[in-house]
Amino acid sequence: SFANAHGICDGLGNVLEWTQDTLEQRSGQKAPHYIAKGGSWLTSGPVTLQQRFPQRPGTWSNILGFRCVAA
Repeated sequence: SFANAHGICDGLGNVLEWTQDTLEQRSGQKAPHYIAKGGSWLTSGPVTLQQRFPQRPGTWSNILGFRCVAA
């Protein structure tokens, strides 16, 4: 009953999701940080897709990953 129009549900909360988005500095140049979004099982408070966390390339953690969706 919680699934979206694509049949996907419960997609938040187990890992921060790596994205290809980079953090842009005020100068307009790309900074050496990528954006992780969402939340993990360690996140305090509500987990939302609006949460963003800058991460340096090569960062690893048991709360950082990505999602694969198959139709």
